[in-house]
Amino acid sequence: EAFLRIKVMSDIFYRKYSTDITGIKYILNNYCEIKREEEVSEEFIDKFTSIIEFYFEVFKESKEIFKRVEMVDKEYKFIGNMNISIMDSLVGVLLNEETKLTPEKVKENYVKIINKTYRDSIEHGIENPFTTSTGILVTILKRYEIARNILGVS
Repeated sequence: EAFLRIKVMSDIFYRKYSTDITGIKYILNNYCEIKREEEVSEEFIDKFTSIIEFYFEVFKESKEIFKRVEMVDKEYKFIGNMNISIMDSLVGVLLNEETKLTPEKVKENYVKIINKTYRDSIEHGIENPFTTSTGILVTILKRYEIARNILGVS
């Protein structure tokens, strides 16, 4: 399901697929119905695999990958479970664009930007697109713009 979600959300952001449907489950079902005759290419699978490998270079430890970041005692900490919305946007961007940043710089950007997104939601009531209304177009677009900033491709 995560693989499909990455493909669909990426196709939405990069305007390869559009829908008026809301709710991730419904969007995924509709996408599958429309694209049921299409095959996933070996090239796509290879690229997807290399992107996942890149993120293992970025995060080094699997306990950090695609998690929320909070500041604890003046130090960034990876908190909670892996966030699928963070994963789908970061992987989806690299399916369509390339970063020139090193894994270290991506991680530095990630902790700062994901922490700021989290803090803004807690301190200022700004909707966090990684945790609320994740199946609405505007939050999908916001997630991808944040991911593009993390990866230095915006």
